[in-house]
Amino acid sequence: MDGPDEEIKEWYELGEKVDRTSTQILFPRRIFGFFIDGMIGLSFARKYTDEREMWEEVGNSMISKFQRWRESSEWNFANKLSLLLAERYFLEGDQENAFEHYDKAIKYACDHRFIHEEGLANVAAAKCCLHFGRTKEALEYYNKAKDCYTRWGATALVRIIDKRCCNLTNSVSMSM
Repeated sequence: MDGPDEEIKEWYELGEKVDRTSTQILFPRRIFGFFIDGMIGLSFARKYTDEREMWEEVGNSMISKFQRWRESSEWNFANKLSLLLAERYFLEGDQENAFEHYDKAIKYACDHRFIHEEGLANVAAAKCCLHFGRTKEALEYYNKAKDCYTRWGATALVRIIDKRCCNLTNSVSMSM
């Protein structure tokens, strides 16, 4: 593991140290941190198979937290839980359940007006599409993410997605 992933891992480990020394009060920023920890864990479990068990446990433990929290506030936690479950199904290679949960995460985020999380769920679904060779669908999810990030004012994210879409469009055109 090197480059950006090594930095992400270092930040994750730093966050773990803070969690062990902090009080039991959950601040919104830390709750979102737990969500990101779960996303990192499940992503790294796919990417680093030699450490899969460790990273999968990180993801699964965050899923457990969000399942409990959803019981007290579906509004705040349904989309995050659905996205974490989608990522776990992606890790397991279960396309049907993965896309069902990506779509749920997108709908909950949209309904609850979490535009940035709607964008994130669309990007995650696009990456899953690409993994399974579903390029046309990936472009659709990326375009929806661009719309979310445009409305949210995240122009840097829009530019990143534009580059990805341009590269994908070119590769689709070349294969025809």
